[in-house]
Amino acid sequence: MRGKRQIQRLADLEIKIGDILNQRPVAEQLRILNIIENAADLVDAFRDQSEPQKEEILDYIARRLDALFAISDIRPEPIQMAPFLDNILQEARSAMGMRDLDIILRADEPVQLMVDRSVLEKVVSGILKNAIENTPDEGVIDLHVETLKEGIQITVQDYGVGITETNRELIFGGFFHTIDTDMYSSKRPYQFNAGGAGADLLRIKVFSERMDFSVRFDTTRCPYIPTDTDMCPGRISNCEFIQNRDGCLKTGGSTFYVLFPVTKVDLHPYHP
Repeated sequence: MRGKRQIQRLADLEIKIGDILNQRPVAEQLRILNIIENAADLVDAFRDQSEPQKEEILDYIARRLDALFAISDIRPEPIQMAPFLDNILQEARSAMGMRDLDIILRADEPVQLMVDRSVLEKVVSGILKNAIENTPDEGVIDLHVETLKEGIQITVQDYGVGITETNRELIFGGFFHTIDTDMYSSKRPYQFNAGGAGADLLRIKVFSERMDFSVRFDTTRCPYIPTDTDMCPGRISNCEFIQNRDGCLKTGGSTFYVLFPVTKVDLHPYHP
């Protein structure tokens, strides 16, 4: 009986997701978004499980839906961006294992940002993870923070496969795959083309709407793999279309920009 109730909850959730992604009026949109932000990855976790395991996994989903992404207890604190981003970068390098990528951190000046630490960690690590999963081995990713007249901007630029034109409008929608599920279902996070259900980017978009910062992206799809069914070999030296690394770096990639406006940040330089 409990399993049936959980399945009904997921069915109701699917309807709410459809309303949001189709941009229909939804009376309690923020509450709904808070519920669905990580549901995609959790639902994906039980996709191939046998029947006896489904009830336990559904219970797990029910416990986590309202907890993982709640940000009701916001506690802004001054964060020195250079060491903060370096820590995020080191954690990503550890998580990606044997991946062969150059990830470069640039912090041109001491920058301090007043923001909730846990939210900032989820935003930056989510975008960086997305960049790693879309960049072939031997590739490059740039992580940059700078002070602009509008505020403090964090930029994550990858020289990976890029996003197809068809998918650009959907990238922040969540519950969304840019490649066929069968192509990445056995892969782990941080692997090339690991895929996933888009919960990270959906969560970032929701955070931006609640906390009044902006997130946008530019992207160029690699011309040698123009559709989502065309596959990059996953290592630059294995590509039949280019002669060297520099050739790959000129073909495609995506850049995500996160801007915390001047009214929301402390723009005073940090002096230890």
